[in-house]
Amino acid sequence: MNLLKQIIRIMVSASIGIPIVAYLNLKGILMMIFFFGIYIVVSMIIEGIWAFFAKKQTLNYKKK
Repeated sequence: MNLLKQIIRIMVSASIGIPIVAYLNLKGILMMIFFFGIYIVVSMIIEGIWAFFAKKQTLNYKKK
């Protein structure tokens, strides 16, 4: 599951970051910091969503 989360993080971060970097015309270290920030935010969101669904799945399993 960690590989799946990693792939999702990279794809979402790139799809959000590339158009914004092109629009803002960022270059060099500023671009790398910007992408790292987007990656961190996306990671936090994905972990929250993942924990919610894992908890929900566990509750459904215990009811059966």
